Amino acid sequence: MWKFILTGRRNDSPEQIRNWRFEGSNEDSDWTVLRSENSFTISSAAHQFNVDNNTNSYQYYRIFVLEAQGPNPGLSHVQLFVYCD
Repeated sequence: MWKFILTGRRNDSPEQIRNWRFEGSNEDSDWTVLRSENSFTISSAAHQFNVDNNTNSYQYYRIFVLEAQGPNPGLSHVQLFVYCD
């Protein structure tokens, strides 16, 4: 996995994801933080992120939202771009 794209839930509201963490694991128990962000807000536009240190491959991925704004924030679209050598 080397890139992922996140899109917020709605176009017409102030609901935003503010503090989040993206992780990977091979055993679904020991998780490695691949990207953590608390200064970039995910809104209704598509936001593309690269994984800076991608020397390992993972079977499982998860995203944690730690802080959000608005009554019902969420993700409407998540894309992972993967490749193998």
